[in-house]
This record gives sequence, C-alpha cells and structure tokens, in this order.
Amino acid sequence: MPTEIADNLNKAKIPVRSVSVGNMHTRKGEIKRGWNRDSIIQVARDRTYLGDVINGKSKKLSYKSKKIILTKKENQIIVHGKHEPLIDEETFNIVQDLIDSRMHTKIYKYDFLLKGLLECEECGKKISVLSLKQKNGKVIQYTRCNTYASMTKSKLCTPHSNNCEKLTEKILSTIKTRLQEYQKEEKYFLLAKDIKDKTLYKKNLIQNQIDTMTGKIEKENIKIDQLYNDKLNGIIGTEDFERMYKSILDKKDEMKKLINDLKLQKEDTMKEIDLKKLVKDFVDGKEITRELLVSLIDKITISENKEIKIYYKFSLLNNKYEDNIINFETAIS
Repeated sequence: MPTEIADNLNKAKIPVRSVSVGNMHTRKGEIKRGWNRDSIIQVARDRTYLGDVINGKSKKLSYKSKKIILTKKENQIIVHGKHEPLIDEETFNIVQDLIDSRMHTKIYKYDFLLKGLLECEECGKKISVLSLKQKNGKVIQYTRCNTYASMTKSKLCTPHSNNCEKLTEKILSTIKTRLQEYQKEEKYFLLAKDIKDKTLYKKNLIQNQIDTMTGKIEKENIKIDQLYNDKLNGIIGTEDFERMYKSILDKKDEMKKLINDLKLQKEDTMKEIDLKKLVKDFVDGKEITRELLVSLIDKITISENKEIKIYYKFSLLNNKYEDNIINFETAIS
C-alpha cells in the first residue's frame, strides 16, 4: 500500500515534503528525489498532522558537553492541540495499526486480507503468506510459520501450512457469527445508546490530565535551565547542583510514566467509541476491507493441529472466549 501511494504521487509529480517547504539550500542543481515507501510511512506516522507538537526530540549529552543526541520516543514530550489538525485521531490510530500489522511480513504482488494479523500459537512468531504455483499453472496462497521458514533444520517449529482462501472464508464467517450474536445481546443495546457520549467524556478527561502533566514537565525543564545558569554563575556548587538536578529528573521520569499510563487508558477508551458502527459495517457490509479487520481484530493465532483463536480488540467481544476458537481442517491443496 505505501509503495502504491508513492507511485501515484510520483506519477502526479507531487513534490516531496522537503521540496514543498523549500528545504533545498544544501543541494545544488536539479533535485531528483521522489516519494518512496519509507517517506510515505514517515508522513503517516507524523503526529504533526494531528495538531501535535513534539518537544525533546534531542538533548545535550550533559551540561558540560555541546554534543547533541536523539532521545527515545517514549521520552519525548507531545503537546496536543497546538495547531489545526489535518486528520482525526481515530483515523490516525487505524493507519498506525495498518502499518504495524504489515511490519515484519514480506511484501508480495498480491494482497492478503489477514496478512500481518496471523501468529503462530506455538512459537509466537508471525505467520507469512506465500504463493505456490501448481502444475496446472494455478497459483494458490498458503501460510507458513516464520520460525519454521528461517530455521527449518533446527526443528524449532512446524510449517502451519493452510490454504489462505479457505482459511480466510472460515475466519470471516466465524467473526460475522460472533458479531451477529453480539448484536442480539441485551447489554449491547444498553451500552450502544450512551457509549459514545461516555467514552468521549472520559477521553477528554484523560486528555486534560495529560495536558496538565505535560505543563508540569515543561516547568521542570525551566527549573533545569535555571539550575544550569546558577551553576555557571557560581550561585550554587557542584554538589548542590547534582543533587537538585537528580531530584528534578526523578520527578520528570515519574510524570512521563504517568503520561504514558494515561495515553494507554485513552487508547483503550477510544477503542470503544465506534464499536457499534464497526459491528454494523462488518455484519451488513457487502465487502470486508482490511481496514475494518484491523479495527476489530488484535491478532489471530494458528496452531499446528489447525486450532485457530481470534483475539478481538474489544473486551466485550472476547467475553465469550469459547466462541473465538475454530477447528480448521483444510490443508493447502
């Protein structure tokens, strides 16, 4: 998908971002850069388009050194609502899931609906999708465990070979049956009436907590700057500086951990907002899209004895776990 988008942009002669913003002062002559898979993923991952500003992407190695190093993503500070967003957060999160689901899987000319969602029950590694050309010229797709493929001689796992077409039909049929049952449950109708209002309220409440904590971290950064100045001006000694500096860093680490916990709570809350719509789209839709599957399914595990388990992203769908297990007996023929 990213490669196709890049090809379309290049055909339409849409300039890359560095050209659009005029970042050409270090280049001489004609610029021959174009869009590629990595540049598309970079754009899709960029939280700037959500209206966010990311602080703390880099820092000095120490106050004694001028060397600047990049910080880990989990240690960066995200400030929300700094400018008008170009995309809503729900769509952004779906795109992230789509990208993540395709990571560590080979890219083929065909597109498999469940690619990136399948995992091996025995070893926990991804299950890939491959093509097999038969003697009659027909090409079929089949599954294979990545551990078995990379370390066949070690016998650390088994092939997990299944016909993809028949496997997909069985899985989609099972998911649809589960969602239809869920629609009939009384608690679904009770929850569906006010789930959106409640979850939006909870989401905004969590976001306010995140913004408050982010503001406190910014204040601690100002304190660090003041400490540096006091140290340089001889107002405080090295021992006092190191003690106070460590104390501030400890506070920042605690607040960053709290922010990460709040973000996880916010993600869980957002997952519930459009549950009713997702269920209806799947049950009533003429065609099941990959985007819809990624929005509903966390992962699908397959064992060598053909037992399949479906893990939904919504806890309410996982309540009847016995409904999520399939016994699948079809080989790759």
